[in-house]
Amino acid sequence: MIFGDNGVVVEHHAGGATLTLTERDYEQAMRNTMATTIDMPVKKPGSYQIRVATRDRTSAKLGSAGQFVEVPDLNKKRLAVSGIVLGTAAGSSGREIIERPGARAFDLNTDLHFGFVTYNAPSASSLVMETKLFRDGKAVYSGPETPINFSNQPDPNRLLVTGSVRLSPELELGNYYLQVVITDKAAKKKATPVVQWIDFDIVK
Repeated sequence: MIFGDNGVVVEHHAGGATLTLTERDYEQAMRNTMATTIDMPVKKPGSYQIRVATRDRTSAKLGSAGQFVEVPDLNKKRLAVSGIVLGTAAGSSGREIIERPGARAFDLNTDLHFGFVTYNAPSASSLVMETKLFRDGKAVYSGPETPINFSNQPDPNRLLVTGSVRLSPELELGNYYLQVVITDKAAKKKATPVVQWIDFDIVK
């Protein structure tokens, strides 16, 4: 379900599926999770809350999750950033599909891979990305500014950007926030950076 900023439901979807897996596929699903997608368009830009609930028909066990999203008005031609997708690995060129997309739990001493899309980017390669990790409201990691690569992108208005952050063994277990800050260095006036974030857990 998608709720508007006034708490009213603006979109709703319900459906079911029967899964038939081999023993090997089942073990892999239990180890690496399973991913599915639901296309639920919204008619107007704005702030929304997405809630998803699933129920196993056999055991009647329930699971749910929610997340706030901001849908930008792309017609204003301003720089905008999509939501962030987390995963466990990315391709060598940095622009391939992230493996295990949607993962929210990661081990210490591994790489946290992430991806997002920028919209209405300037024609020149003037965007830089900075990544930060927060725990309990305090910054525990701040990466350097990294130029965003425009090469080999089919649509300059929709740039796929990927990156990674090393989860060092010195970090504590628990909940964290990954923050991505995008800045246009070539803007004639001092532009306000575009910020996006997502939470995740570090586990054993």
